[in-house]
Amino acid sequence: MKNGKIFIFLFSAKVFLRSKDFVSELFCYKLYKLNPEMLELMEPYTSMKDFNRNSAEKIARCISGLCIRMSLAGIASPNS
Repeated sequence: MKNGKIFIFLFSAKVFLRSKDFVSELFCYKLYKLNPEMLELMEPYTSMKDFNRNSAEKIARCISGLCIRMSLAGIASPNS
């Protein structure tokens, strides 16, 4: 992926993840909407040995801690 495409992807992901409805949409997502192509694209991630709930919780705690430290240092706002 070229740098421009990466920037566009990250910007789009940031907008999507900041949506106030993101969590509710995620939990209400109809699994029957997953088509074979989507499953194929997700397979490299879902087949990783650390793709599980415990790893996700650990990573979420680490990211949360990083955000708190950055906001305390004045590097980022608490809500970014």
